Amino acid sequence: MAWNVVQSQGANFFGLSVTATFGSNASSSSKIIAVVGSDWSDTPTSVKDVATNSWTLLGSAASTTNGSVWLYGLDVPTGDIGIAPVITALFPSSNGQSIVIQEVSGLLAGNTSAMLDGSPASLTGTAGTTGSPSYSSTASNEYLLCMYADKGGAVTVTAASGYTLDAHNQANFSDASAEYKNSTNGSESSGFGGAFTTGWTVMTVAFKLAAVAGGATPSPIVSPSAAAIHAANW
Repeated sequence: MAWNVVQSQGANFFGLSVTATFGSNASSSSKIIAVVGSDWSDTPTSVKDVATNSWTLLGSAASTTNGSVWLYGLDVPTGDIGIAPVITALFPSSNGQSIVIQEVSGLLAGNTSAMLDGSPASLTGTAGTTGSPSYSSTASNEYLLCMYADKGGAVTVTAASGYTLDAHNQANFSDASAEYKNSTNGSESSGFGGAFTTGWTVMTVAFKLAAVAGGATPSPIVSPSAAAIHAANW
């Protein structure tokens, strides 16, 4: 089953929290992914919707000097089906915070890190092009996601070859950006151009695809023996 980015949204704020609201209703068959960026290294205390459903922290790359990025995910909760969910990331201290949220269909159901193909890989630096974290997928056509945050550069990054930039990437205070494409079942090249040269952090990982329902096994075709045919015609 192929994945599909159904919708996305983003927001940024200098304070203790940042909130983004989807523009359309969410579906029961989808997963919500949140990419959270900060110009500091304070881990969010939570990422929740208005019904206090808490998103699962799937990976992080925190750096005081380069900016930090965190990845969260959750199957669309019952209370968010048929409404436009509001997702908020809360922080222990006031800094530049950004969030990009996505509704993605076709991904493996479940609310643990088992939804990921291995562990996220990260990289930090100060060059204008980020380079690629060392990450390999184990299957083709999974949802390969690369994420970016920086030290507050307000830059508009460009995508690596073959990737699609999320339409709601944030370029203010601390940037939060995402790009995505199909995985290749092997070493994955990712990263961004136009990065903030004072400091950036990137992280890459693939989400597994939804399990394919197995069909019924057909009964074997049994050919009658010659003796049975002879007896039937006697």
